[in-house]
Amino acid sequence: MTHRQIAVLLAAAWAIGSPIVQAAAGFGQSQAAFSAAGDETLRAASYAFSIWGFIYAWLAAYAIWQALPAQRDNPRLARLAWPAAAANLGIGAWIWLAAADVRWATVIVIIASASTLAAGLVAARARDAADRRERLLSWQPLALLAGWLTIAAALNILMVMTAEGLLSPSAGRGAGTAGVIAVAGLALAFVDRTRLIAFPLAVAWGLIAVWLAERSDHALAAWTALAAAGLLALVSAWISVTKTQVRRA
Repeated sequence: MTHRQIAVLLAAAWAIGSPIVQAAAGFGQSQAAFSAAGDETLRAASYAFSIWGFIYAWLAAYAIWQALPAQRDNPRLARLAWPAAAANLGIGAWIWLAAADVRWATVIVIIASASTLAAGLVAARARDAADRRERLLSWQPLALLAGWLTIAAALNILMVMTAEGLLSPSAGRGAGTAGVIAVAGLALAFVDRTRLIAFPLAVAWGLIAVWLAERSDHALAAWTALAAAGLLALVSAWISVTKTQVRRA
């Protein structure tokens, strides 16, 4: 097993194990309590965070699959390994920072994790991976994580700015809408470069949760989020259909 295969395995174990250990040890506050400290600007319905169970399961599958002897010399997985390991280290660290209420550090870590993984996926050229199993067990789970981290980063930034008094309730409404638009734009740019639909689907999942949470109190941001989620779903469906047609041709 190579160093990069071991690094990915250990980083995934850290990411998946951190919330379990933090909760079991009773260290600090929960992630929900951390988010509630400044969620007046933009919120997501709590059900949205259940996506982490799916993300962790898929990350575990990726970590094990990439560690198999058959993948030892796979150049595409080699290009993905270090961005994936860095992102996994980041999401594990975020759990402990949020528990300790180190607010600005959580912002730095989540932005670094999202940008490192997204940039790594773009640079590693997903379109070169023709093998469907490889895409299913490496590219798509990492794209799902990157997509969720993108919208989670926006929520994290707005939450911290609100909690720190940098956003007032009146200014926060415009900031929340701007955050929704920025996240949707990033998702469209990413999927245009990579054709990895897990990324925009993760963002759409979060945007629908924003709509559900804010449609009564923050209508502009809520309906912008729903429109953006619909657009991302349509783009993902179109990419899926066109890829299927290409494979059949």
